[in-house]
Amino acid sequence: MNKKSTILFIIVSIAILGFIFYWFQFRPSTISRACYSEALSDIEGTSDHFEQGIIAAKYSPELRKEFIDSKYEECLKRKGIF
Repeated sequence: MNKKSTILFIIVSIAILGFIFYWFQFRPSTISRACYSEALSDIEGTSDHFEQGIIAAKYSPELRKEFIDSKYEECLKRKGIF
């Protein structure tokens, strides 16, 4: 291998590793954070599902947790993670 092909191999390897990191680490964690804040906003009254969240939070903490979990999973499915 000459110097040019070695440098090209290193650049391509770094690009592939960068893409793999983005796809399997950074992207899912970003989507996970966004979905969790979306699920919380559903129950705190800053979204369209406010009434459902208030009903769930009013009756019990377990229903509140189930509501948040279901909205979180729904968001993950919608964004292609779960």
